[in-house]
Amino acid sequence: MKALLRLLLLLALSSVANAATLYVSPTGDDARDGRTPATALRTLQHAANLLQPGDVCEVADGVYRECVTFARDGEPGRPIVMRAAKPRGVEITGCDPVDGWVLHDAAKGIWRAPLAWTLGTGRNQVFVDRQIALEARFPNQAAEGLGMYVADLSPLWPTFGAFSLPRETMKEQPGRIVSSLLDGQPADYWKGGLYVGSHYEGWCLQTGVIESSKSGEINVGDRTQGWWFGPAYGGGYSPEEGRGMIVGHLNALDQPGEWHYQDGQLYLIPRQPGQPRAVEAKRRQLAFDLSGRQHIQISGIDVRAASVRMADSANCGFDDCRLSYLSHFTRQYGPGQVEHGRDTIKSGETGIYVSGHDNRFVNCEVRISAGAGFHLRGYHHTIHNCLVDEVSYTAHYLNAVTDAVSDFGDYEGCLYGGHQITGNTLRNAGRHFFNFHGNGTSQASRDRAPMDYMATLFAGNHCYNGMLLTKDAGFLTGYYCSGGTLCGLNSQVAYNVLHDCYDLAAMRWGALGIVYLDAGSCDVDLHDNLLWAAPGSLQRGLWYNTMCVDVHERDNVFWPDFERTSALLRPDDFPRGRPFRFGYDPADRTPPPVWPPVIDQPRPLAATALADGSVVDLGEIDLRAGWSAAVLAWRSDQKELNTDRSGRQQPRHRHAGDPLVMEATVNDGMSPELRKQWTFVHHATDGAWLKFAGVPLGEGYQRVRFVYGNDQPDACLATVRLDAPDGLVVARVRLPQTDQARGGHVQIYSEATAPLGEEARGTHDVYIVFGSATGRPGGEFEYFRLEQYRGALPLAPNEARLELRLDRADGDLLGTCFPRATSPFGMPLVAKLKPVSDTRRVYAVMRAAKPGPLGELLGLRLLRADSGAVPYDPHTPGGVVVPREPTNRPIARPNDVIAAERQPTGGRPLVVAPKAAKPGEPFALAQSYDGRPTSASPSKATVRYDDSALFITVEAPVAAEAKLLPSTHEWGAADGVEVAFGAWPTGRYHTRTLYGYPDGYFTAETNAGATADEADRLRRGVTYRASVATGGWRCEWRIPFEAAGLSPMEAPLWAFNVGVRSSAPAGWAVWRGTGGANHRVEYAGLLVFAEAAAAAGPNRDGLAVWLDADNRDSLSVADGAVSVWRDRSGHGRHAVQPDARYLPRYHGQGMNGRTAVAFDEQRATRLELPDLADEKTDATVLAVISNPTPAAEVNHDARIFTASDGKGYDYQLGIALTVPGRQTGGPRIVTQTVRGAWAKQVRIGCFSPSYQTFFTGDIGEILVYNRTLNPMDLERTRAYLAAKWRLKP
Repeated sequence: MKALLRLLLLLALSSVANAATLYVSPTGDDARDGRTPATALRTLQHAANLLQPGDVCEVADGVYRECVTFARDGEPGRPIVMRAAKPRGVEITGCDPVDGWVLHDAAKGIWRAPLAWTLGTGRNQVFVDRQIALEARFPNQAAEGLGMYVADLSPLWPTFGAFSLPRETMKEQPGRIVSSLLDGQPADYWKGGLYVGSHYEGWCLQTGVIESSKSGEINVGDRTQGWWFGPAYGGGYSPEEGRGMIVGHLNALDQPGEWHYQDGQLYLIPRQPGQPRAVEAKRRQLAFDLSGRQHIQISGIDVRAASVRMADSANCGFDDCRLSYLSHFTRQYGPGQVEHGRDTIKSGETGIYVSGHDNRFVNCEVRISAGAGFHLRGYHHTIHNCLVDEVSYTAHYLNAVTDAVSDFGDYEGCLYGGHQITGNTLRNAGRHFFNFHGNGTSQASRDRAPMDYMATLFAGNHCYNGMLLTKDAGFLTGYYCSGGTLCGLNSQVAYNVLHDCYDLAAMRWGALGIVYLDAGSCDVDLHDNLLWAAPGSLQRGLWYNTMCVDVHERDNVFWPDFERTSALLRPDDFPRGRPFRFGYDPADRTPPPVWPPVIDQPRPLAATALADGSVVDLGEIDLRAGWSAAVLAWRSDQKELNTDRSGRQQPRHRHAGDPLVMEATVNDGMSPELRKQWTFVHHATDGAWLKFAGVPLGEGYQRVRFVYGNDQPDACLATVRLDAPDGLVVARVRLPQTDQARGGHVQIYSEATAPLGEEARGTHDVYIVFGSATGRPGGEFEYFRLEQYRGALPLAPNEARLELRLDRADGDLLGTCFPRATSPFGMPLVAKLKPVSDTRRVYAVMRAAKPGPLGELLGLRLLRADSGAVPYDPHTPGGVVVPREPTNRPIARPNDVIAAERQPTGGRPLVVAPKAAKPGEPFALAQSYDGRPTSASPSKATVRYDDSALFITVEAPVAAEAKLLPSTHEWGAADGVEVAFGAWPTGRYHTRTLYGYPDGYFTAETNAGATADEADRLRRGVTYRASVATGGWRCEWRIPFEAAGLSPMEAPLWAFNVGVRSSAPAGWAVWRGTGGANHRVEYAGLLVFAEAAAAAGPNRDGLAVWLDADNRDSLSVADGAVSVWRDRSGHGRHAVQPDARYLPRYHGQGMNGRTAVAFDEQRATRLELPDLADEKTDATVLAVISNPTPAAEVNHDARIFTASDGKGYDYQLGIALTVPGRQTGGPRIVTQTVRGAWAKQVRIGCFSPSYQTFFTGDIGEILVYNRTLNPMDLERTRAYLAAKWRLKP
């Protein structure tokens, strides 16, 4: 044995000794041997052709103009290495020099030179003195408000002007774009140029060739695929926010540093006078192509104006390399497609392309790419301690790190994912920083579930300045994506620092977040992340759309309006007060963590050719170890294998399969109370049902699976029945809570299964019948699956199944994979394994519809989760370890502009303070800072006042009251209450902010604009008391009007907010979320001082109708019926009803003890008024109503006050003050403002007796103005109504 070991050691030493070092230098010669620096070779390619496993190529300083490929692979432990002799001295460039310059136009300073090559329209790139030059563009500077939001970006980012896609012509002339910037230009001035712009949805920038132009407009053809401006979602988002620019036209060449290519000539205006010097133009797209290679390592070599391709590579890597200007394009047809007929993602032309497995980029910088930083395909790639900067500056669904998006189907059934993206800085992106695998994977997959994916680790990263050009996404996002289906592991998003998102749509909607998992995102865990928003950026942290299955969040912290930088972080800024290392650090090259946490066991297997009926004995396998997946290496050139998709066509429930899928919205009937939304149904009342007709159940299935959401504590119920809603029950499914109530639709879904009875055989109509133990509508449903077919299904055309069976070729099924055509390097197929608890012999059996050879089985590996793996933990016990001061600081605050624009047209929330010794009605503090339902425990507050002071009481529940005392008095880190107020309208009084803590300490601050003297006056004048009791704490404020510098007599309305900061669980519970700091009272609600506001009465300017039921003299009542409701405006527009059958009723104690008029849809009650105007008019209508009883199912949008032209519909051309949908509620104010509307045929209580629009409930007061009230008049009028009718918050 010792002799054998000595022999092996000698062989190993011999192998090392035989490794050679080759030298390359710009002054070398490829005719030499390259064995010493003195005999160095000239080109990297010649060296690469000579390198053998274990060899090293050492490269001397200089610029190399070539694309390097390798003639052979390295070997495990003996990689082929190409490295720089000295750091930062070696560069490979995709450019070649341009010479032969002559003066073309002396007046404009334009020079030209012949250029013998071009990369295509919108793809050329020029450098002068190694500095980027710009392709000629118009306009040269961004218009005000349309520039970039952060400083110091490359000049390659767009300089947008205002361009618009007119709604009136978008269908007939989709390429017509108008702009005042084009006024006065002659016909076809821009013909042949490229238009690049964003309109309406703005999901990406889109481009087209200008086919014609004239003064004020251009017409764009050959447009980006799916030119969706406007038509998507029924006519486009609003407002348009159109912006664009023109590139690639000689008429745009007018600035120093610009160039234009045309007909083999390069035109240039130099930055410095005189003949251009040191001009280079990009000629090659790639610097390295390692496709198909293994064990190649590149170190210390920089790349400029070129990219890297690693298709089907394995165990290759780049270390300490700087890559810049790796892709450029302004022309694009689809995601990553910049030319017709070629895959420009996999070619590496739109970002570094990496597929295969186990490839690495560590300690690298990747900067300035029109497309992605990295395109990842395949399995287990590492991006660690890298900087990825300025990516997607032409913004077409390409991210800093882009997992499969449009091509996700190419990897179905394969071992895919398992990447580790750790310790990087990702900054300045036109769209995302990372997307989870897929863009519709679950919708398009074989079983309508997420495609197989090994969990990815996204951790320890520093991400900032994202969504700089596009809308409706987030830094991390997914859409019907897959985050982890193998080995029971979810993708982990952990210990990241993410801040400053500039998604304009999210700001405008007051929704979405820095992290936004869109509909159908699956299998992702988000924890221990630190998020913040600089003032003026998107003020939201995490957001989920509906139908996100198996998504979990915990211990994430978000700080709105955060003004410090990452270099000034403190320990208490971090989740749980525990700092962690994050971001790229070139000086601290910590190795990447071990990921994924799986045990991967290869099994001996000789390559075997397979055809239909082939059986391969895989030997005995100890399945007690918990193996959950088998990976089968497969190679095939049979392109048609498993390409039939007919079984996935809708309706899926008509296609026999295992599983058999029933999609909720693709049904054959549903009960009327159910509602459809996107791909799910909701409003499942007790007894509601879905019908799926003619379902081929065959020999039956063993199990049913529901994919559903439930945000109520009580479980929903469902039964599966045959042939009728009350037919034979074949399954009962209990559906527990899956998510907290967040407002709106359920965001986090889950799955539930139940046995399916053996009676479910043959062909039947299948009914899903919903039940509710509480009687409330409950549950949302996306799809249902029948699983584990009891018989044997015939194979579909060109279907092939590689089945793993126990004990014999026809034994019990252990798992299945679906072979397909592969590259010559093969593909790892995945079969998920059923749990088995003993050692069994396993056979691989091929079943195929196609005769003849199908491919080769090359290997087998078994996977299972490693329960002993050490979790990733980047905490730094010694203190905060922060990256360098961040670059590209904000220079604009778009959210502030949008927040001011989005003030609600119906008015602000109101809370009425009674003038009384006792407090008014308690109001809930139940929103987070961003307006969503709080994740903390809701609190409550009351307000009242007397002649000298305002009194506020707040009660806040806590989980552990012992932890409240003592308090640190550090706002945001400790439990506390914030009160903020100012005069309304804001702007003429400094907002005051008070902070109070559970131990009785309070302070007044200047952070909202108060002066030091004003804050000091509050500190001296305010009385504050706090007490802690079991389950919570309470505080009381007395705020003297003299100390506040404001009184109800001079300001009966105050801009106001109150909120509670809770540390466990961490969160905000505020009255009104502002989208930022709670003290931004200009975006919060209004405090109404009841006596002062009610005494003011309604605004009389433009008051056309005033109906006041509380004025008894205004009602004509007989036998409890109201026949006349008199107008108090002085215009005599009385509301009458001459027909006794339709009279509303007198309600003496209708609303909060005041008289109201009661209407009833069952009796079609209504009143009619004279026309308000002969021509179209502006109008504002306000009413105080109460309708606690739901309307009939057919009666939606019940009318309170309506008018029209007497011919058309009120909501289209007149006034339609309505109850939205079937909304119900106690006394409240409803408001409508219209411009240019008809005001004839006026009614109260319905639109037309011929339509189901009748109102059921009480109406107390109606005010109609013949103008649109400005915000001040509107709020004062609403305050009068709220105070008079004692409305609750």
